[in-house]
Amino acid sequence: MSYYVKQKAGKEADFSNTKKYLKNLVSRKTKILPKQESELKTRILEDLFLAGVEEKEAVKLTDELAEYIKEEMDRLWSERR
Repeated sequence: MSYYVKQKAGKEADFSNTKKYLKNLVSRKTKILPKQESELKTRILEDLFLAGVEEKEAVKLTDELAEYIKEEMDRLWSERR
């Protein structure tokens, strides 16, 4: 994710808030439902703002990253069945 943001926005983001939230979801074995997706987007947006990404670019990147993470989490849970 950091590499993608650096390519798109030219900023380094460490995604510490996002990583903590994802670890929590994985440890609780929670799928990403609308409530979790909203919280995930909030965490990503916070991390992007902390990295200094401009608002319009941050919103666009948040949607892209949240969709990617949601697809990967769905794939993870489907493989575990």
